[in-house]
Amino acid sequence: MRHTATSKIRLRVRSGERCVGEQAVLPLAWEARNVAEAMQWIGRIYKLIHTGDHSLKTARDAVLGKATTHVEKKDWTWDQICEKYRNHLQTRKNKIKDTTFEASYGRYFEVMLKLLRSNTPPRTGAQLLDAVLSAPRVNKKPGKMFGTPLKTWGEQDASRLECCLAIKNMLTYAVSMDYRPGLWLIPEALYEDLRGSDSAAAALKGKSDLTDIEILELIQTIEQRSPGWASVLRLCATFGLRPCEADRNRHLEVRVNSRGQEQLHCSYQKKAGKRLTPQRWLVPLPFIDHGGERVWWDGWRGLNDLPWPPVERVDGAALGKFLRRQPEWKSLVAEKAKQGLQLKPYAFRDSFTHRCARFGIADADAALASGHSVKVHRESYINTSTETMLDAFERAAGRN
Repeated sequence: MRHTATSKIRLRVRSGERCVGEQAVLPLAWEARNVAEAMQWIGRIYKLIHTGDHSLKTARDAVLGKATTHVEKKDWTWDQICEKYRNHLQTRKNKIKDTTFEASYGRYFEVMLKLLRSNTPPRTGAQLLDAVLSAPRVNKKPGKMFGTPLKTWGEQDASRLECCLAIKNMLTYAVSMDYRPGLWLIPEALYEDLRGSDSAAAALKGKSDLTDIEILELIQTIEQRSPGWASVLRLCATFGLRPCEADRNRHLEVRVNSRGQEQLHCSYQKKAGKRLTPQRWLVPLPFIDHGGERVWWDGWRGLNDLPWPPVERVDGAALGKFLRRQPEWKSLVAEKAKQGLQLKPYAFRDSFTHRCARFGIADADAALASGHSVKVHRESYINTSTETMLDAFERAAGRN
């Protein structure tokens, strides 16, 4: 029922048709949008009461993390909590870099803190996450598009998943460290509703790779204007490299393998939880041209003699900046958009994993060559298409 003085949700124990005994108030306004969250809490409170060990108020306090044994560190502001969580991530947990923090956490925390400083701040973790996902956004990059509206994070599959994880983990940290009470924890059912699908397939939805012909024609055209960047694109497409791995000054080297053959080696190690992915040998894959012939690129053998872009370091930001200026890339992006697909610089790596599947390379081998686990390979990368599926069944039927 509605608490008259505070307009919050009030709980009372019912005996038959009458409400008797003590009452307790939930820190949620009497509004339709709070029904789902309130029902989550009420269900947990109900279970505690019927164990016989709790009154209504002590059950409420236990569920919300407000029991008498709980000491909330009220001196900590949200800004300070975020800074402590950042320190936790960068020194104790994954030891992520500043750039990774800003891209995967910082931008969401900036909006979160702005909401918490507003005149009507969210009062629970679920309300906070919902507000961050639906917060209006504008383009902040200098140029003609500055200030134009952008999609909210809730409207973008990959960003929604990343935002939900960042906010949830930060709130879990805040409660576990007693910086905030348990009401800031997001009930699992509500979290799943806000996050959407929990599989990486949601992030893959609408993701595009490139066909062999598109890659060959794009690189051939770009090479006429920017031979250095054409070298980087060939490395990414031929070996399925992450953009940051395609930096010969930091991560790539031609070595002699155990069979006495020249092979390209990558020293980059990506953080995967508490571990690092191993350094790896790279294996080239050919492209199929218009005539159905295999096209190999052996330019990697003279790695240090290749034309190179005039940038301090090759990484995702530098490659993305270059591609977004190229008319051929813009045309491909527009073409994919008409199909409801998003084309990003990482598409060269996705195209490699897709080619691995087309050539019948086992997932375990393709994952090893790509520098990630089999699970990640299967769930986070493009491995098939309608054409690939049809080709596979035709081979099984002995038709090609």
